[in-house]
Amino acid sequence: MVDKWFFNNKEVDLVNFTWEVEFDDGSILKQYDDEGRFHQTKEWKKVKVLKINNVIKNQKIMMRIKEDESPVYYYENYILENGARRIRIVVFGIENKIYNYGLENGDVISSTVKLNFNF
Repeated sequence: MVDKWFFNNKEVDLVNFTWEVEFDDGSILKQYDDEGRFHQTKEWKKVKVLKINNVIKNQKIMMRIKEDESPVYYYENYILENGARRIRIVVFGIENKIYNYGLENGDVISSTVKLNFNF
């Protein structure tokens, strides 16, 4: 089992919510693949299924993507207490339909609109 992943020869940290996509042609791409490589969403082509792995709670969330829909996955970073504390929220879902906000403790908030967090 791989326990380190690299992008451009630099080690990357494992995040709490990781993605795996299945394309129309049946091929699969994982954010953290089995060979130790880290992948980015810009490598996505025509996505058929978006799977999210909640690392903390050992849960999987699966979304089927229709032809006219676009999957989303990105980070929102917040810096608090004059830089003493950082919070990363993972946003994933289907553009203009469902937004899921993965919190650091593994909880997920779901919404049909984009949310703004004020800490």
